[in-house]
Amino acid sequence: MPSNSLINSRIFRALCFAVVLLSLAAVSGCGKGKSTVMGKVRYQGKELTFGNVQIESEEGGVLVGTIGSDGSYRVEGVPTGMARVGVSAMDPKFSEKMVELAGKAKAAGPPDPAKPGGRVPGGTGPGGTFDLDPQAYSLIPLKYEDFRTSTLKVQVARGETKYDIELTDAK
Repeated sequence: MPSNSLINSRIFRALCFAVVLLSLAAVSGCGKGKSTVMGKVRYQGKELTFGNVQIESEEGGVLVGTIGSDGSYRVEGVPTGMARVGVSAMDPKFSEKMVELAGKAKAAGPPDPAKPGGRVPGGTGPGGTFDLDPQAYSLIPLKYEDFRTSTLKVQVARGETKYDIELTDAK
């Protein structure tokens, strides 16, 4: 019959082995992981050739990937779980127009608080303002840019998640 100290020694070694195994499992990534989300973006059946895809994880972090000329995108480091998706395809001329308007607004002085938002004094529109319609510069409906209105969601799995995005609504 084994001695009491031998039994205690075996139990101690078994407990140490279990602790080491559990520690290795925790360090090796058992739990919430990360993924690369990738796919193609199409609007009304045609691949978008520029823009970006934004992914908001359940944890609240936002990651962004660029849409390539072939419609493909890739977003790395996305936490696993359900995520909301936004897509933007703003014509680069929009940024140029914003810079132009900002320069004109600076030259014209401070905005008139009585004017509605989005209008800058010093222009040729009603009351000397500039009217700028962002939708006129977007290839897709603006609702897809906002996580609250896009309705696009993806279940992100560990490793790689393929998610093709089909946008269908008219502008």
